[in-house]
Amino acid sequence: MAFGLMQGVGMTRGSGSLASSTSSSRCLNMQLGGAMEDSRVFIFGLGYVGQALAKHLQQRWGCQVSGTSRSGREAERLSSLGIRTFLFSGGEEPLALCEEGQGRLREATHVLSTIPPSSNGDPVLVEHCETLRSLRSSWVGFLSTCGVYGDHEGEWVDEESATRVGQEDRAAQWLQAEERWRACTGGGGNVFRLAGIYGTGRSAIDSVRSGRAAREDEDKLVSRIHVEDICSVLRVSMESNSQARVFNVADDYPCSRSEVYNFVRHLLEQEGVEVPDAAAAAAVTDVGKKGRRARRGSKKASSLLIRATVRGLRLSWKS
Repeated sequence: MAFGLMQGVGMTRGSGSLASSTSSSRCLNMQLGGAMEDSRVFIFGLGYVGQALAKHLQQRWGCQVSGTSRSGREAERLSSLGIRTFLFSGGEEPLALCEEGQGRLREATHVLSTIPPSSNGDPVLVEHCETLRSLRSSWVGFLSTCGVYGDHEGEWVDEESATRVGQEDRAAQWLQAEERWRACTGGGGNVFRLAGIYGTGRSAIDSVRSGRAAREDEDKLVSRIHVEDICSVLRVSMESNSQARVFNVADDYPCSRSEVYNFVRHLLEQEGVEVPDAAAAAAVTDVGKKGRRARRGSKKASSLLIRATVRGLRLSWKS
């Protein structure tokens, strides 16, 4: 197993894969006569993944990107960077999308939601299902989680695998949201079940250096995906206009957290970086997080389907 220290978690950058992806994107844009530059993308939830995608699409397509945030300060900051951002949130203190924001949504050629569902349902669908229904000629996507599969005792899972979650599990809310997104869009919405997300500022190296690493004995198998590859998956899906369906999005090397954290400690120690010992890290790990991780179960997520379906897709960080 190889690891890329600068990017944060154990991973190997696929040789030539980024260049291949870039080349494919350029060729496709030429075939479309630059049509992607005219795209109007709307992203519900400009958080870690949403912001990364917005910047990725601006760089690759040079298109208009707008979206939502719960924070007025963050909305101002992103708008100043050329990502027009509107206030929106559901829950106990809802913020409705303003008239300009609704106009951007209606005019969008591509719509993505990164906002998680709650016990009250999916806030985007509660407020904007009718608008989404009117966008059937557009690309629509929803980010879900591989957590919907529950515990498969370390075995591989694909899109046809059983979803082993109880009605009281958090994952049940994601499953219900997936079904509603597919229904709301008349089956035309893509659902992307993401593995554990990592990348700059959100990595095993950050966790180990800050003393937030998980227990050494946490040996359940976990799949992961780099935020750059999430952006590439979403962009190529938008470009390919392939049949909408449910897809797993994961890299090629599922492994346990203890394997990753132990290797990261070794890398940091080789660089002369002082790191908390394993016992101290285990002592400060949040108990609630441990409980949530335990409920996710052990499994290895296969992403063979999306690679076979979406033309031109290559992962840059394969492990």
